[in-house]
Amino acid sequence: MDSKLIYIACRKLIGKVSWTKISNDSEWIYFGDGNNINKLLVYEIINNHFTESELLIAWTRQGSVQVNRIEINKSIDNILGYHDFSIWDNHLRKVIDFNLIGVLRIGKVIN
Repeated sequence: MDSKLIYIACRKLIGKVSWTKISNDSEWIYFGDGNNINKLLVYEIINNHFTESELLIAWTRQGSVQVNRIEINKSIDNILGYHDFSIWDNHLRKVIDFNLIGVLRIGKVIN
């Protein structure tokens, strides 16, 4: 899928996501920021949430890509904790939304 199409499709669906509550008042999980990112936590969450071999990274109109889940680490290392982006399954049903301040949330699209 084209980078622009990935970005537009994911941006359109983000409003239909039901976020998993981590505590009574929040769906956000802190993973660190700057040089103190807990990458092991992030990769564990990704591997637990997604079972598909191919994932979509929605970052920018030109920077969104389809990647193999095994190589997701290489694809997000430079933007993790520095940019807002999201990772989706190929069916655009499951998502992990990352914020540049070092938090993420897990969700599923509801119809």
